[in-house]
Amino acid sequence: MSAAWHVRRGSFFLTAFLLGLFASAGHAQTAVRQINAGGGAVTPFVADTGFSAGTAFSSTATINLAGVTNPAPQAVYQTVRWATAFNYNLTGLTAGSAYLVRLHFVELSFTASGQRTFNVAINGTGVLTNFDIFATAGQNHALVREFNATADGSGAITVAFSHGTADNPSIAGIELYTGGVTQQPYLGVTGSIANGSTIQAENYDTGGEGIAYHDTTAGNTGGAYRTDGVDLEASTDTGGGYNVGWTVDGEWLEYTTNTTAGTYDIVVRGASGSTATGTKSVRVLLDGTVLGTATVAITGGWQTWQDFTISGVPITAGTNRVLRLELVGGDFNLNYVRFASTTAQPPPTPTGLTAAPGNTQAVLNWSASTGATSYNIYRSTTSNGEGTTAIQTGVATTTFTNTGLTNGTTYFYKVAAVNGSGTSAQSSEVSVTPSSGIPATPTGLTASPGNAQVALSWSASSGASSYNIYRSTTSNGEGTTAIQTGVTTTTFTNTGLTNGTTYFYKVAAVNASGTSAQSTEASATPSGGGNPPPNTAVLQINAGGPAVAPFATDTGFSAGNQFSSSATINVSGVTNAAPAAVYQSCVGIHRSTTRSAV
Repeated sequence: MSAAWHVRRGSFFLTAFLLGLFASAGHAQTAVRQINAGGGAVTPFVADTGFSAGTAFSSTATINLAGVTNPAPQAVYQTVRWATAFNYNLTGLTAGSAYLVRLHFVELSFTASGQRTFNVAINGTGVLTNFDIFATAGQNHALVREFNATADGSGAITVAFSHGTADNPSIAGIELYTGGVTQQPYLGVTGSIANGSTIQAENYDTGGEGIAYHDTTAGNTGGAYRTDGVDLEASTDTGGGYNVGWTVDGEWLEYTTNTTAGTYDIVVRGASGSTATGTKSVRVLLDGTVLGTATVAITGGWQTWQDFTISGVPITAGTNRVLRLELVGGDFNLNYVRFASTTAQPPPTPTGLTAAPGNTQAVLNWSASTGATSYNIYRSTTSNGEGTTAIQTGVATTTFTNTGLTNGTTYFYKVAAVNGSGTSAQSSEVSVTPSSGIPATPTGLTASPGNAQVALSWSASSGASSYNIYRSTTSNGEGTTAIQTGVTTTTFTNTGLTNGTTYFYKVAAVNASGTSAQSTEASATPSGGGNPPPNTAVLQINAGGPAVAPFATDTGFSAGNQFSSSATINVSGVTNAAPAAVYQSCVGIHRSTTRSAV
């Protein structure tokens, strides 16, 4: 990967897209800073400090820490600091010393990708570009990114956050540890050696020179993708991405992998525009044992790619095994290594499993698995308790109805695909609760007139989760389009009516199984004349949320974002308080918004 080859390669535009070294294992380093951005002290994190600007925002939402190695305490992710641009200046460090910067992120407000993207730089070097927390981890899910950094001459490391393509940057916590990181999978993703798997050459482990790779020259000659000593450039091969270039005899790269037992053809993807004679090859080793050597021919161009295959290599199963690619002779480019099994394989794990409730039954559907000849069904009444004994085997379609269930009991299901070579892993889990069907038709509907309004009341329907209200100015003309849905009580006041006009009403009950027939009809004629008296509600809107009687669903706004919480709302001491559910939704404050009544 020597820069000596650059003169033979010609010049090209260098795009520096800098990514950090994300370590997935525990830290042997000593923490020197642990800051709860936007919040108070949460042991061992101290209260927010060292920032240049910004606003704090907090949430009571439960934060999902699953899949995060060494996460901060949950309370750290429930507060963030945000602004169009701001810095954290970490001072009092040892000038010239190496540190590990851990940035803790969470998306508390937005619910879709592309709504918040921003940039992060450390000591002036960009490490994240148009970073999208939601696209990476979803809402209310902790996310950690780690980077190596060196304290400047004044003993400081500055972490700068700036506006990207949407909204404002946000950070939940910052940690600083002494020293660098040991060899770990790049971006925390362990490679896979299995049928059809590919290991991209540019995704070698982190750890640096002599640990995760050996390169004969300092720096990244191509200037692309990563910032350590391996020479990388953008690839024009099918699928794009990046490739290792400027290779020299004796250089090597390592990758942490999990292996699936089988016999494989190992396909090395290479290109060479060299005119020099001599051996050019890739020696492939697993845990120090040579699996074979692929000779790389001169292909006529540095981006003219060909496959070079090592055939019939037996590999045993294992975890955290080190794959090494040794570059013999050099003077070629390396894009990836692909593994193709030479023996028949079980089908892939089914995806897209869904479950719909019925009366003492559940209907399952899933997507077909390539090569599957049948499917096995697994069931439990506890989550992840399905075990390995199927309740049904030999299902030849992608649907299955499980009958004879108990209404009101929740059942959990997984599915596996089967062919002559074996059985796949089980799918992700779904759950369903059978019920006897739609609720009974509401009874006892009454309508009481008021000034420009009618108050309705009815008896509760067994099994109903909400009610729909239907209205007309002619008897039995209510139709099937409700004027109000989601009513969770057995009363409803219809306001804004015309005094002297007779209104006719019917009510239907709703649950997960469907909607009941409409009730018998009731009517009333509002009276009072003129405008409603003082303190009569004419407009009640649940900002940021659905209808919560007597509040209507959110309407009349010009912009803004919705935010909701399941926290219990204290309405004590509030005169004429709205229903608690109204306070559990609001309009986000991250952007200036205006709202007008209609």
